[in-house]
Amino acid sequence: WVAVTVAIGVVMSILFHVAVIYDWNVENMEPLDIGFSNLTLYLVGFMVVFQRIPESALPFLFTITVLNVDFWDVQPFYMGVSTLFNTMVLAYVLYRLCNPTPNRTNGWLVLALIIGIIGTGFFLMDGNHQSKNYAILHSTWHVCSYSGLYFILRSTNREGIRVPRADFTTDYTNILAYSDFKH
Repeated sequence: WVAVTVAIGVVMSILFHVAVIYDWNVENMEPLDIGFSNLTLYLVGFMVVFQRIPESALPFLFTITVLNVDFWDVQPFYMGVSTLFNTMVLAYVLYRLCNPTPNRTNGWLVLALIIGIIGTGFFLMDGNHQSKNYAILHSTWHVCSYSGLYFILRSTNREGIRVPRADFTTDYTNILAYSDFKH
């Protein structure tokens, strides 16, 4: 289901950017791009922070995606929620780097963190659609974003290439990823 969500997000992003290029239906495509790109970030964040995602995350994911699509033109809303959520994920990643576990590959976490910081810089610099450097800056942000997501998910797997399946749970004890690891 994560791959399907990412694929839908990529399709929505491609459709939106094609709409920008041809100046066609941008106002209808941009909300879908914003909604699904943020949904992808939230899903990956939950997969990184939680060993088993709490089922209560599903209403949050649904609600925040609908609100992002509805209020896509209120940039402080979706940027604020995204910044808050990503800051919490960043805090967990920094905690995990300071408190390593054999169930994570810190090298992949560090690489994802570096790529994420670089990508954030490009996102903040890309300006608006009419800017002469928009295309290259925004494209670089996309490359950084999806590369960072790949490497942060890759950090959860020590065995091979495939990331373990995401589980949902109603058992809220010991729910943070690898919190039961003792030094």
